[in-house]
Amino acid sequence: MNKLLSYSEGGYSGYIDRNGNVVIPIEYQVAQPFSEGLASVMDEDGHRWVINEEGDIVLSCDWSVVGDFHDGLAFVMDASKNVGFIDKTGKNVIPCQWKVVDHFSEGFAAVQDENGNYGYINKIGQLVIPYQYMDAKPFHNGLAIVQISDDEWTFIDKAGKRPYSIWAEVRPISDGLAPVKNPKGLWGYINEKGEIALDFQWADAFPFSEGLAAVYVDDKYGYINKQGDIVIQPQWFGAGQFSEGLAPVSVSFMKMGYINTKGEMIVPARWTFACSHKDGAAFVADALSMESGYIDKDGRFFNPSHPLNIIDDSEFQMKSGVFEKVYKSNGVWYYIEAPDDIAKGIFEDSEEYDEVLIADITDWHITHVCLIRLNGKIGIYNLHHLSQSTIDCGTWCSPTAEPFPYDEVKYCAFPEDYPNEYGLFAFRIGEKWGVIKITTREYESQEVFDEEYPLSKRRLVLPCEYASLADVEQKLGAKYDWMDPID
Repeated sequence: MNKLLSYSEGGYSGYIDRNGNVVIPIEYQVAQPFSEGLASVMDEDGHRWVINEEGDIVLSCDWSVVGDFHDGLAFVMDASKNVGFIDKTGKNVIPCQWKVVDHFSEGFAAVQDENGNYGYINKIGQLVIPYQYMDAKPFHNGLAIVQISDDEWTFIDKAGKRPYSIWAEVRPISDGLAPVKNPKGLWGYINEKGEIALDFQWADAFPFSEGLAAVYVDDKYGYINKQGDIVIQPQWFGAGQFSEGLAPVSVSFMKMGYINTKGEMIVPARWTFACSHKDGAAFVADALSMESGYIDKDGRFFNPSHPLNIIDDSEFQMKSGVFEKVYKSNGVWYYIEAPDDIAKGIFEDSEEYDEVLIADITDWHITHVCLIRLNGKIGIYNLHHLSQSTIDCGTWCSPTAEPFPYDEVKYCAFPEDYPNEYGLFAFRIGEKWGVIKITTREYESQEVFDEEYPLSKRRLVLPCEYASLADVEQKLGAKYDWMDPID
């Protein structure tokens, strides 16, 4: 087990232990995960070293890239972008001569020749399985997956022989079974003898882990046991392998959490990227908030300074809205996307605001939109860059110089027939209505409503000159389901 976890803060990286204590200072530009007790780091000037778990420099490197250690060797890239391998003393035991290599596993590493074909070398650099494959994976339990042609995959042993049949696609053997795809596009499972153990019936299927495997049924992923029985009903957009009793699943596009072997959601879905747990830690990331790190099996960050770990419900003043729950503590507003979820800081020194609500639209085209009420007036704040701390780079979305111009705001729950109409907010100033669009993505189409209002990241769709929402809809040429983001 690696005792230390890589951790980033303020653009720099270092390492923390599993109690969240900083062990190796957060001072590197790059800090790769530890492997076999060693890790590659790089400073902001591009100098690379290999350090041990005490933070001591054990190797000074002139290489442009240093990989992780596997089987005692790490791949390195020289100034000519050729790749070879070094040992733990820093000796270049296999000279740099390839453009593409994989890490060593069970004494073998896949390498690619100048014609794009893969073969395998041993730990002294000898080619032991000739270049002949379109793709080649690391060895595991004496077998490696290789691609023979576009629709031909199989396993080979360390002598390069094929013990099993050729399939349209194969995935690793795990728990004694391997998922394989037949020419008709259906997946089943073979055993370690190459015999069909579970017949071809699934549109997609993944390796077993802890007795369960994810399969695709009726446009959703669920889990089967080794007898092929569905034990967790298909309900997920994506599903990963179980590890330490938990598996990452996608409840919607870019929303991932963790379930247990009963299918119960243990860690709420709020991540855009979630890895399996290993030694009690799983790496997670949120592409919208730019937040990432390691969480434990309860979904808590290992870093004790993270806002989640300072929340005490007794100290918080709760504000509830249609989309979110918002809390205030020590002059900082926080919000939580789901029960026991990670809190994010919003504003420092914001005691003057009457109310802060988050309209968290679950869609990748826009990020979190913050609606704030001050003296009866409403402002819209686009949190287009979130971080683990407070927000300092959002944008007020206002058609005027006044950040709190609105008397009323409605959010558009658009029909599927209008996919370009993400992020529409209708606003009322006095007795007149207008529409503003808030998004972080520019569309390929440059004409959605009128040529007068070309698309941009934040723009006024309709000026504030319409007597009613019905007039707005008539101008837009569609019927919308307007929602109240603030009660």
